[in-house]
Amino acid sequence: MSKAKLTWEAARKAYEELETAGDFKPPSGDIVAAAIAFSVMIAFEYRPRKKDEPFVPELFVKDMLGDCAATQIDALLDRKGWHHLDRDKLKRTAAMHVGDLY
Repeated sequence: MSKAKLTWEAARKAYEELETAGDFKPPSGDIVAAAIAFSVMIAFEYRPRKKDEPFVPELFVKDMLGDCAATQIDALLDRKGWHHLDRDKLKRTAAMHVGDLY
């Protein structure tokens, strides 16, 4: 898994790649973790931006979004049947990427 800081553009590209990936050729763990981080951030930022809600402490947000990313990793791997990927490593990487995007 990559330790480099994830950018919004790279995360968006990973999300698009995951959306177009067929079941026959699963994407790499880096792509999965980045795509999940992107989708969690988009879902998190949509409501506050729309309703002009107040600031939330950064540490709380990063922990919460990391937990959301971990849940999404579980759901995606179960849905797609990608059991060959290291679930725990993907969860840690996705949580790190969410922190990068926040």
